[in-house]
Amino acid sequence: MRRFADLVLKHRPWVIIGSVALTAFFGLGFLRLWVNSDIISYLKPDDPAVKLFNRIGEEYEGNQIVMVGIEADDVFSPRVLRLVGDMTEAFKRLDGVGSVTSLTNTIDIREVDGTLEVGDLIPKGELPSSPEELKRLREYVLSKRMFRGRLVSEDGKVTLIVCRIRQGVDKTEVARRIKEIADSMGKGVKIYYSGIPISVLESRKMIVGDIKRLVPIAVAVVVLVLFFSFRTARGVVLPLLAVLMSAVWAIGLMGWFNVPLSIVSNVVPVLLIAIGTAYGIHLLSKYYEEEEGDGKERVRRALGEVGAPILLAGLTTMIGFLSFIGAYITAISDAGIFTAIGVAAATLISLSFIPAALSFLKPAHRVGGRVNGRLFSRAMSRLADFIIRRRKMLAAVSFALLAAAIAGLPRIDRQVDLMEYFPEDSPVRASERMMREKFGGSVPIQIVVKGDLKNPFVLKQMRRMEKFLDSLPYVSRSQSVADLICEMNRVMNGRYTVPETAEGVANLWFFIEGKDILRQLVNDDRTEGIIQAQVGTSDTGISLRIVEAVERYISSMPSQLRVVRIPELESGELERVKEWLYGEIAERILLDAKARDPGFEMDLSRLKAEVEKALESEVKPSEEEIAGLRGELREYFELESELMVPEEAIDPLVEGALRLVSLGRADKPSCLALLKENVPPEVLNEDPEAVELTAETLASKIGEALGRVKVRTAASELMSLFPERVRSDPHFVEDLISDLWLANEKELGVPAELGLKGEEVGFEMIQSGLIIYKRLDASLLKSQIQSLLIAFLLVFILLSIQNRSVRMGLITSSPIALTVLINFAVMAYAGVALDLVTMMIAGVAIGIGIDYAIHFSSRYKLELEKLSDPELAVERTLKTTGRAILVNALTVALGFSVLMFGQLSPVRRFGWMMAMTMIVSALAAIIYLPAMLLLSGKTGQIPKMKGGMGR
Repeated sequence: MRRFADLVLKHRPWVIIGSVALTAFFGLGFLRLWVNSDIISYLKPDDPAVKLFNRIGEEYEGNQIVMVGIEADDVFSPRVLRLVGDMTEAFKRLDGVGSVTSLTNTIDIREVDGTLEVGDLIPKGELPSSPEELKRLREYVLSKRMFRGRLVSEDGKVTLIVCRIRQGVDKTEVARRIKEIADSMGKGVKIYYSGIPISVLESRKMIVGDIKRLVPIAVAVVVLVLFFSFRTARGVVLPLLAVLMSAVWAIGLMGWFNVPLSIVSNVVPVLLIAIGTAYGIHLLSKYYEEEEGDGKERVRRALGEVGAPILLAGLTTMIGFLSFIGAYITAISDAGIFTAIGVAAATLISLSFIPAALSFLKPAHRVGGRVNGRLFSRAMSRLADFIIRRRKMLAAVSFALLAAAIAGLPRIDRQVDLMEYFPEDSPVRASERMMREKFGGSVPIQIVVKGDLKNPFVLKQMRRMEKFLDSLPYVSRSQSVADLICEMNRVMNGRYTVPETAEGVANLWFFIEGKDILRQLVNDDRTEGIIQAQVGTSDTGISLRIVEAVERYISSMPSQLRVVRIPELESGELERVKEWLYGEIAERILLDAKARDPGFEMDLSRLKAEVEKALESEVKPSEEEIAGLRGELREYFELESELMVPEEAIDPLVEGALRLVSLGRADKPSCLALLKENVPPEVLNEDPEAVELTAETLASKIGEALGRVKVRTAASELMSLFPERVRSDPHFVEDLISDLWLANEKELGVPAELGLKGEEVGFEMIQSGLIIYKRLDASLLKSQIQSLLIAFLLVFILLSIQNRSVRMGLITSSPIALTVLINFAVMAYAGVALDLVTMMIAGVAIGIGIDYAIHFSSRYKLELEKLSDPELAVERTLKTTGRAILVNALTVALGFSVLMFGQLSPVRRFGWMMAMTMIVSALAAIIYLPAMLLLSGKTGQIPKMKGGMGR
């Protein structure tokens, strides 16, 4: 390093001028800085899961949702409804908002004068105002599953306005404008904001606020530590200038390269301020040790002696950060790269700018150094004596700590949920708690369904998937186009099912064609749609179990169906279909029960047997059912029949049809015989085609009646199997009857594996949304392992080259291995999760902590050359370099501890854990490492330093 020292001192004016000029240039990059706290954008865009998620956003009016919750004593009041309407219209006018859904513009499916009507729940310009109208609206809305728990809480005290943000726009800016409008319009009511764009908006504010607040605190801490360490102006100003300049270089370069500050990189300025002081401290410590020569000569000797260890320390620190290159999460990779650049800048400035500036100053000594030095010297002498006498015990204790740390590794949790970044008392967390309590949560899970979405059997598989989603703990509010079809069928036919035939589906689809909601659920050619649901937890472990459960269920579903007609099956085929059918019905019933009571358990085979028993039992219509059917049949013959039935023939036809019901006969020939028996021949002969149609319709009505009796009877028998919590749910009976209705259908879509012939129906389901969190979780573990392996390997190689010994490379790098494992042990036993920020601790610890081992081993070898006595060399190293290590560790630890005052929770955890890790790594360097060096063998086995590596 002497040649380098001579070069720096020869061109010292230009070194200073160049450093200042570069700092000014990089400082201009601050004008280009921006903040991105959207976790989704941190993922690699070519990942299939990310591509699918983004495509859904583009094709289905956005997958990023902002939910505005309005709370009042009763949302069904003129003032609140007017506010909801005004906000809805204001949000719709915003650029970047794809769609807005609220009570005042949502569609409603209802029966009006015996016909199906699909229109607005509240017609535009017709907000109810009278108490009677408001009461009717409240009762109606809270009675329908379309609205209750989706747009209005079950207690009627909170209502949502759901804004979908288009893909390709600045979602944070749109969220800001939505919030701004709602705040200005919603004075006097409680307003909540939820959704990823809101979380991103709030975290961005926190990032900017943390940088503005924490950087000055970090600077103040460093100033205090440097002052008490050196007690001179140059001892404070020069190291401080070095770290500030390096921070400007790194952060300014991010601006020039258009790399945003993120949840991860917002710690970079404080990191560089804390880390960068090390190099200046070591240089100044050696400078103050020099007693002879002018300032220039002292700088030359100091730089020549500690320049190589400083350079090597800088390289190893850079390795620690560069090990994050290639991480799946781009924000981690970016933070690693630019922190490494900042470390390189700090190293370069400490080896050039500080020596150049020092050389212009008169020689100086550390103020108060003698008294403090004597105290420190005595302390280090005692420590050296303890290490020398207790070296074996120290090694044993170290290995015991190592074993405890390894045992704790499986206990480490991983956390990737953005909500955990906010303090418990923050508005974001308060809104999320409200969303979970009132609406089941705000985290989206999506299932992409590919197939003919007008095919009843594809729609039924969608309903099956929705039932499964709702049965999972913390998952609710599943919705798809199949729900709209089922709701229309319920209004028309009294059961929440997909119609049996494609014609039946088409008739209902006609009513929703062109409605805005379709653009959120299906594509234009109806060959793809999405099932949406909400997850009400931020626990990563639970979220991952949900993702894995959905993946397993999708894998278990048939990808190919065959449409079979029950009347056309042979007896053996019919038995196979029944065996499958009862199992299918039992599974759907069990899923419906679990949706009401997640803790409910029942063996599926037992439930299947009970379903078979209930459906195969003899049924008999009740008097009430007979009376209802009598009125229905009379109305049919009087008003709707294709055949003009004479008045005197109606009563005999009705009673004859009821006899067929009691006999369980719903076939067309029996109905034709009934007509011929009771209608005059001249009427029958007048329109034979009408006779055929009337017989078909009558057979259908009798079959429908028999089916209703059959499922009602079966449902009554099965209800006793379920706990009160399930039975008391008003919609469970409706769902149970809908599940059992499958046994009445004449056409079924059965799995191709049954080996039956029929029309083939294919479909495919792919999970999206929540699965991205699984990618994040897996990437955390992968990135952690990858960064540790890279960092350890490269550090070990560098240290082996420096020591010219593989064995010494292992010994010198072992303190940091111990430190990293202790870090993981603290995480495991203290319940600190591995997240986007804390996963960097181990890599940073390697990069920074190894510096202490490098400085200690380098000085130890120099002292060993002079003294030829390992024990004296250890004592001398502790008295000199040991002081610099402790001062530096204290400085860095205090610098990191500043992060504990940050607003984001992982940043606070990162701060105290890094402070702890720095202290541990320093203690490992001055206690564990000398013990290992003394135990390593004869002094002759330790290579001597040559040339520029030290002297």
